[in-house]
Amino acid sequence: MSSDQRVRVAETRAYVYPDVSVVCDDPRFADDRPPSLENPRLLVEVLSPTTEDVDRGAKLAHYRRMPSVAEVLLVDSRERRAELYRRLENGPWLIHDVLDGDLELASVGVTLSLDAIYAKTEGLPVEPVDDRA
Repeated sequence: MSSDQRVRVAETRAYVYPDVSVVCDDPRFADDRPPSLENPRLLVEVLSPTTEDVDRGAKLAHYRRMPSVAEVLLVDSRERRAELYRRLENGPWLIHDVLDGDLELASVGVTLSLDAIYAKTEGLPVEPVDDRA
């Protein structure tokens, strides 16, 4: 689902708009206006300079509280880099940094190459990344 789909996080009483939401079972919606998805399996955020703090902070914390969410993918818009947060069977989260090669999205049974994620994005990085900060 696109970024227009609102997601309801019942555990924190929050409503969020991920950049991409993936549902594997029948979608379940709250009776809100607009209808809010309650059972995403995978959530994706594209990090930009203006959204990165919220995406990495509050939104990621909300996503990790949802029982249906098995993975959260953060894709950097300034450099070829992705971070995958995966919920392990016993509850903790594993963080996997991907700088090259393939990215396995086990929650949805898909493997993507970083090249595919960044296809048609010539010119990255958009702005220099300062590693000293």
